[in-house]
Amino acid sequence: MDESAIGLIEDVIEINDKLLGIWGVWLTDDQDWLAALHETENPGEFMFTYRFRYYADEKAFGSKDKKSWDRYRFHATREEAVSGAREVARELAAAAGKNFDQVLVVNGNVKRFLNSRRGDEAARRRDIRVRE
Repeated sequence: MDESAIGLIEDVIEINDKLLGIWGVWLTDDQDWLAALHETENPGEFMFTYRFRYYADEKAFGSKDKKSWDRYRFHATREEAVSGAREVARELAAAAGKNFDQVLVVNGNVKRFLNSRRGDEAARRRDIRVRE
């Protein structure tokens, strides 16, 4: 399967029918972490896409922010995959002394996500692309 079809496309997190959840953690005043978990077309395989963002200014567009993206494929049950992603976010937040912010567990229901307040917020972020 083309990896760009399930998560990392031009350095954005795509919201599609393979999306299981999105998590975010503010690590410092000028650094955050954002992650998404997608199912792949292979049974029991998942893609965990994440990025660290280092803020340079307050600009919404044309910013000098630095971002570091990565992704990780693994095999698990759906429950184990979602639980593992949630735990990574909790651990990062705890290490930074911050609160854990679970943006949303979507479980492949893009329409429900788009109709939620969080979906509206996510669509305005520069790192998230919504595809119906």
